[in-house]
Amino acid sequence: MKARYLARLGFSVCFGALAMLGQYGSAHADGWTVFDESRSFDSNYAARWRFLSSVTKSFVEAVFAGHNLPTNEDVLRTLPRTAKVPRFNGTVYATDPLCGCKFDIHGQLVDPTHCPAMSGVGDEDKAHMALLLVIDKDYLARPLACYRVGSPYCRDDGGTSYGGITCCERTSKDYAGALRDPEFYVLAPAALVDRVKGLRVGRAKAESPAYCGVAIDTADGVFSLPRKFDGLVARAWLHAMKHYGTKPPVTPDVLAKISASTPALLFEISRERLIRSRWNGGNDLYDAALRAVPLTQAFRDMGIR
Repeated sequence: MKARYLARLGFSVCFGALAMLGQYGSAHADGWTVFDESRSFDSNYAARWRFLSSVTKSFVEAVFAGHNLPTNEDVLRTLPRTAKVPRFNGTVYATDPLCGCKFDIHGQLVDPTHCPAMSGVGDEDKAHMALLLVIDKDYLARPLACYRVGSPYCRDDGGTSYGGITCCERTSKDYAGALRDPEFYVLAPAALVDRVKGLRVGRAKAESPAYCGVAIDTADGVFSLPRKFDGLVARAWLHAMKHYGTKPPVTPDVLAKISASTPALLFEISRERLIRSRWNGGNDLYDAALRAVPLTQAFRDMGIR
């Protein structure tokens, strides 16, 4: 159950920001995904918390096990009593931030006609949501002893010690803890997540095919995200630096400039409120935005009446 609750947190916490590093570094998209910019999505906390339990069950159990998260009833109490929930043909739905696809509370596609076509992907394959890590998990592992060559923590069958991310994945609680931080996740359709899996976030060629604004350059092994997510990703890197000793692929000054020049979107503000209410800490780069946007205004701007 706890694993399921974490999936809900990841979903609500992240569901609109498929905001990986874009043009500002190399992040591998070999995780799953979590955040959203969609007003209709953010207007339904309860549904948002239920979405990914089946789609990402094994991933959640592996990464998020052991967290004490609130129940759906707890989340329902965060909504104004008069809040109206978005529906399609009577079905409660949420809309993902990149493609505008409508998904029900089980993470299943509600209306394929409103979900853009993707070459080689049928309706059945794009019928789920998934989780995507917005920074390179390799960078989260690099500061740790398990990552170093000759690490005493891991040995192969021949007795030779080895390090790297494989060792960290097998042995490090610190690494697992960093991966559990909801500041590092966004949500996107599973078909898109699968398509960019194993690619680096970077600058895709201008002529690269795009899906929902995400340019995918398989020849160079990179993909790039819409620029409106640059701020969220920069803030995620700065958060990783402060809390996990991560050394990002670009300088802190560059990240700080990106963060300052790309103010938090409303979905980020509502996401951060939810993170802080359900999680220890949060990203202090959102402090000013949280003070500037009253909770009642945030509800109205998200379409909650």
